[in-house]
Amino acid sequence: MKYMATIGLLLILICSVSAFAQTCDNAETELETAMSATTPAVQIDKLVQLLQRCPDFSKGLNNLGVLYEEQGKLKDATELYRRAIHTDQRFPYPYVGLGDIYFQQKQVSLAAAMYNEALILYQSPTVYNKYPDLKPDIPRIQERLKHCQSAMPVATRSLKVVTSDVIESQLKTEPEELTRGVQYKPKTRPKITLMINFDFNSAEISSASFPQMEEIGKALYSDTLKSCIIAIEGHADATGSDEYNQYLSERRSASVKEFLATRYGVTVKRLKTAGYGESRPIDSNETEQGRAANRRVELVNMGSM
Repeated sequence: MKYMATIGLLLILICSVSAFAQTCDNAETELETAMSATTPAVQIDKLVQLLQRCPDFSKGLNNLGVLYEEQGKLKDATELYRRAIHTDQRFPYPYVGLGDIYFQQKQVSLAAAMYNEALILYQSPTVYNKYPDLKPDIPRIQERLKHCQSAMPVATRSLKVVTSDVIESQLKTEPEELTRGVQYKPKTRPKITLMINFDFNSAEISSASFPQMEEIGKALYSDTLKSCIIAIEGHADATGSDEYNQYLSERRSASVKEFLATRYGVTVKRLKTAGYGESRPIDSNETEQGRAANRRVELVNMGSM
């Protein structure tokens, strides 16, 4: 059963005003109005109108994905969930939606990765406090994750390494238009966050992350991504000075690029690097868990060469 909001319709997420609301001032209100409509057909029409004006509204994308999934339009629902994730990687609901679709399609590794990501996100106090309505669905998600893991090869059950098929799935480019004329002019590009370990106070990639680097290399040679330019963005937590964190994030991004080029033969002109230091946190720097989430590398699909 899909997640229901407190008013008894499909989920309505009331959150603090985001940077998005600066350009789509009434998006939250329009979302509530759309989801309060009496029939799914009217809900879809209103959401389509909202997303045509505000194509990067993650909650609207997710809710339209839920409606399409319930109608059996799994391809469109998949793209909507993926776009919602790209717009806000700390938004847990579309991970669950994608997990449910992959579960139906018996793509157990993809389903497991999505369920696992939702559960990891929900462990963060920031996410837990922002999305408390997800709590009743956690046991179902955990049960489905166990089911997926039991069907996976033993070597991949730990999910500590994001596999190449998951990386490929999250980095592929979305279609410009879905059914019912939903046009996409995104401000964000497909991306995925990966945890790559580095030696302490160093830009040298730890050997513990070599398996993850191998999966990245495989993904970049896939038919979906082999002609794409990939940006490697390094991020740091708030430990240390701003200047040092900026320097370290730049070096670590460059280290990933060099590793992919020398170990896996990825053409250097396909790889762009950037470091953002501590300027773009995705979680609180007040907890160790939050700081760990902020120490990350993001791969971004910049489009075809």
